[in-house]
Amino acid sequence: MNKIELYFDKTVNFLKTKDFLIAILIVLVNVILRSINLTKNNLWFDEQFSLFWSQFENIKDIKNVSEWDVVPPGFNLIVHYWTSFFGISEFSIRFLSCLSMSLAGGLVYLITKRTFNFKAATIASVLFLVNTNLFYYSQESRSYACQMLLVAISSWLFISLIKKPNLIYVILLGAVNYYLFYIHFATLFLFFWQFVFAALYFKNNLLNWYLFSGGVFLYLLFPFIPRVISLVQSNGQNFWLAKPTLHDLRIYIEEYYNTNYIGLVVAILCIIGLFYFIKNFNSESKKTTPYLIYFFLTGFGLIVLAYIESTLRAPLFLKRYVLISNIGVMITVSYLISQVPINKKLFTGLLGLIIILGLYTINYNTYKGWNYKRQMAIVKYLKTPTTAIITDNELGFYYYDQEIFKHTSNLGETLNKENIFIVYDTIMLNKLDLSKFNKLIVCNTWKNNHDLIKDELHKKFTKSSEIIFENDACKTYIYSK
Repeated sequence: MNKIELYFDKTVNFLKTKDFLIAILIVLVNVILRSINLTKNNLWFDEQFSLFWSQFENIKDIKNVSEWDVVPPGFNLIVHYWTSFFGISEFSIRFLSCLSMSLAGGLVYLITKRTFNFKAATIASVLFLVNTNLFYYSQESRSYACQMLLVAISSWLFISLIKKPNLIYVILLGAVNYYLFYIHFATLFLFFWQFVFAALYFKNNLLNWYLFSGGVFLYLLFPFIPRVISLVQSNGQNFWLAKPTLHDLRIYIEEYYNTNYIGLVVAILCIIGLFYFIKNFNSESKKTTPYLIYFFLTGFGLIVLAYIESTLRAPLFLKRYVLISNIGVMITVSYLISQVPINKKLFTGLLGLIIILGLYTINYNTYKGWNYKRQMAIVKYLKTPTTAIITDNELGFYYYDQEIFKHTSNLGETLNKENIFIVYDTIMLNKLDLSKFNKLIVCNTWKNNHDLIKDELHKKFTKSSEIIFENDACKTYIYSK
């Protein structure tokens, strides 16, 4: 029997196991929970941005977006193929993230069960399910849920290298890590800790195997390297975030488990579990220690590394940029809690308590503060043949007409035919011939230059009303002659 047949047989046998069936059940539960209110709130700017620039028919055009955007094009390519099959509805593009995060939840169970034990795997699955940050980003059509799925796959492959290195795992790990990086640069923190672990782990020539996978990574990344170099040379100037403070780090840690109450319970249980882990340290514990160190580094270590790097160079310390640390943190925490010597009834009660508290404290409202759907409803209601619409964010017109939104190459020209004009400053405003219009509807999202544009409009029009809602960045102003 050759190696391919052997791997095929192993895969088939694994699909018949109880663990795989449990993982499928976990995925289904995650999908059900994360589908709650999936389309209650409209797409915000970043989601519309990803969708819009993924619509080019030519893949090269999608890749070229990264020449001016700080984010690599990997996720936009995924969205391109996804929407080719399932369309650009709110549910369609958000379900991609919902499904990705749910699959990551199933993998977290399998990784923890394979590496440690059933009790730890169950705890990890519960913590993953009820984490409010993971819920939030599973309902956002951005790259973060896909990153979580790929990090889970990367961790599975890395653990496989530790257990039994072979060429297939090496190639797959290099390919998965390449695409992780091709989705977002912040995933470099994961590779750093994988390299450190491989360098310090002296068994099975792990460092050599990992360096080999790095070769696969660089080979696949080669066409994109010039863009990476240009971003490195910019010394973080292309990033809009402010450098983080210790206060930001403290707030991030406090919010890690929904509320301080759950965080305190988890922390106490971890300390007790660590005590028993050290107290009862034996040959079995010795076998699991390297895996515990790996997940600690790729969890807590990743958070610290991201914070330090952000204070020194490119500021990347946001919840979403270090979201991938959740996998390492949850698996570390779950294993330590599993070391607490409690009976099945008490353990079941503890899990039930975490589930109840978690489900109660999840923020099911994922509103981002940009209600384009309401703004476009107002625009369509007020628009007449003699009305001109001025906007500083053309992407919001996804809710005006999705067919128009599909015109990625010439959206501005297509909107102009509808008497909709894109205006970012007074120079663009003064190029317009507004003499034939009796009324203007100004859709404002960004504060930049708005006062200057407003002053210029007052020379020819009179502001008759404004429509502003609390906690909504989308403001609408009505002008008439």
